Amino acid sequence: MIHPATEPAPAFDITRASHIALTVADLGASLDFYREVIGLLLSARDGDTAWLRGVEETAHHSLILRQGPVAACDYLGYRVRDAGQIDRAERHLTDMGLSPRRVEVPEQGPSLRFSDPAGIPVELCARMSTLPRRQNRTASHRGAPALRYDHVQVQVPDVYRAAAFYTGLGFRISDCSRAPGDRLFSAFLHRKNNPHDLVLGCRQGPLMHHFAYVAETANLFRAGDIAADLGFGARVEYGPSRHGQDHAAFLYLRDPDGHRIELLGHPIQIVDAEDGTICRDVTERAQFVPWGPRAAQSYLTEASRFPGVEPGEATIRRTW
Repeated sequence: MIHPATEPAPAFDITRASHIALTVADLGASLDFYREVIGLLLSARDGDTAWLRGVEETAHHSLILRQGPVAACDYLGYRVRDAGQIDRAERHLTDMGLSPRRVEVPEQGPSLRFSDPAGIPVELCARMSTLPRRQNRTASHRGAPALRYDHVQVQVPDVYRAAAFYTGLGFRISDCSRAPGDRLFSAFLHRKNNPHDLVLGCRQGPLMHHFAYVAETANLFRAGDIAADLGFGARVEYGPSRHGQDHAAFLYLRDPDGHRIELLGHPIQIVDAEDGTICRDVTERAQFVPWGPRAAQSYLTEASRFPGVEPGEATIRRTW
């Protein structure tokens, strides 16, 4: 099998990708970008830290911004079913030699941090405090407005090895691509009912390529227009266009520190057990973007670092 199989009875129950934490050089500039262009809501701010959420989200935050000297992606966050899953996760990850540690995080319930076998820093969270949804308060909407956090894409040197850890935790692979020699080049992994909570691609890494929020498709153009109007026009990197795998329209932007965010239209649903993995040849460009221009070179070569993690070289050398 070109991709690892899903463990049907994982040791603990992850439900979805839920949040991401970034270090930024200028919190004020970042807040201007994420509130005015992306349209996120500011849930709270305490000194050099801000917590934001999409207009559909009740969870207190899906994006944490911390001001610091070096821009980076601090960690990727996932929700687990309940507090008991944190206990189970701690035991399982300890048995794997991953040295998980309990952490106290504002507005979160029991939380656990560790680095996965690829070196990606991860936080598991059992619950968050809640705030009202604002999707119907359209007169107050800014930017896109982003609706909800959806997924994150990470570059890793060895996709099979990285994916095997997550399929061992119950993630399913909705789509993947194979390089010459039937080697796994990319994998879309999910726990919720769409194609992706975590996307892995074979490049130098681990590096955070982008994180994504769902937005209404028409509002991708609105986000671009507002970005231009507010002086962020050069931060629009790629799109609008449409993906092949999840059939979602997309727009990629770079924040003031270069962190890449994707706004995407509503992706297809992946629900039933018989929704098997679709694996395509990596050279079939239409699987990624069936029409429109190719990605900018920066999209292919630039990504955000994880603190203290030295990227390794990809195990598959691109020859196509």
